[in-house]
Amino acid sequence: MHRSPMALSRRQFVQAAGAASLGWLAGCAARVAPAAPPAQPPRVGVLAFGSPGQLGPLEAFEHGLTERGYDLNSTLSLEYRFAEGKPERFPALAAELVGVPVDLILAASSPAIQAAMQATQTIPIVMAVSAEPVEQGFVASLARPGGNVTGLTSLSLQLSQKRLEVLRDALPEIARVAVLWDPMYPGKRKEFAATAEAAQRLGLELQSTEVQRPDQFEAAFADIARERADAVVVLGGPLFQQQHPRLAALALDGRLPSMFETPQLLAGGGLLAYGPNNDDLFAYAASYVERILKGARPEELPVEQPTRFYLAVNLRTARALGITLPRETLLNATMTVE
Repeated sequence: MHRSPMALSRRQFVQAAGAASLGWLAGCAARVAPAAPPAQPPRVGVLAFGSPGQLGPLEAFEHGLTERGYDLNSTLSLEYRFAEGKPERFPALAAELVGVPVDLILAASSPAIQAAMQATQTIPIVMAVSAEPVEQGFVASLARPGGNVTGLTSLSLQLSQKRLEVLRDALPEIARVAVLWDPMYPGKRKEFAATAEAAQRLGLELQSTEVQRPDQFEAAFADIARERADAVVVLGGPLFQQQHPRLAALALDGRLPSMFETPQLLAGGGLLAYGPNNDDLFAYAASYVERILKGARPEELPVEQPTRFYLAVNLRTARALGITLPRETLLNATMTVE
C-alpha cells in the first residue's frame, strides 16, 4: 500500500503528540513561573578614618562615581565603616565589610589597607592613597601589583624633601624647623628620615616632635616654642588631616609658619602646603572601582602616581604672621587663600 510522505504511523503519532504536550506544558510553566529577582547592585565597602559627619575627600570619591554613570541610590551602593579616629578599629570594620559581603573595598589610609588585606585575599581592594605601597607590602610592584590590591600612591618620600625646599625658599631666614609626626603611623619613619636628609642638605636644623593622639598637640607645640623653632612641617596621616584646623590654630597662636601636605588643609589657617590634591586622588580612585566592577583584575591594574602637584599659599595667614613672601613663591603658587 502506498504511504503519503505526510502520513504518520501510530507510534510516530503518539511520539509527536507527547512531544507537543510537553512543549505546551513547558510553555505554561514558563508563563506561570515567578519573575527572577532583580540583580543586586554592586556594593562597595569604604574604610574611612573619620566619622560620618566628616567625609572630606570621600565626597570627591562619590562624585567620581556619579560622573562615571553610577547612581548611588540604585546602580551602586556604598557601605561605609568609620573608625572614628581610632585605627585599631579597622580590623573589625574590615571583617564586617567582608561579611556583608561587598564586591570591592576602598581603603582610605595605610591602616585601612592593612586591615582589608588581613580580612580578605579575594575581594578587590582599591587604595585611595598610600605611602610607599611596595615597601609596606601592599603590592609586589607598582607596575604589577600581583594580588587583590591596587590603586594610588602619594610619592611621600620625594614630596617630604620637596616640601622642606619650598618652605626654605619661601622663608629663607629660617634656621630651625620642627617636624610634627606620628612615628607609629606606617611609613612615617622613612618619611621623617627623608625630611632629615633634606634638612642636612639645605643646612637646616631639624627638631623631631612626635605625637600619636590629639591630646598631645598642646604639649607638642609648647616643646616647639621652647626649642625656638622658626617653622613647623606637619607630616601627613589621617590624624593630622582630621585635626588640621586645630593644628593650624596652634601654629598661629605660637606665631609659627606651618607647612602641610595637601592644599585642602590650608583652609584651617596653615601658611603653605605642597603636594597632590587629595580630592583629585579620591575622585580618580573611582576609575579603579569602575574598571574592576566591569571585569578588570586588580593584579593587572598598575598602581598610579599623582602627576599634578599644588603649591598653596594662605595670604591671610601670611598677613597675620607679618610675613612678606618672596615674589617667586607667589608666582609659583597654584592656589591661594585670601
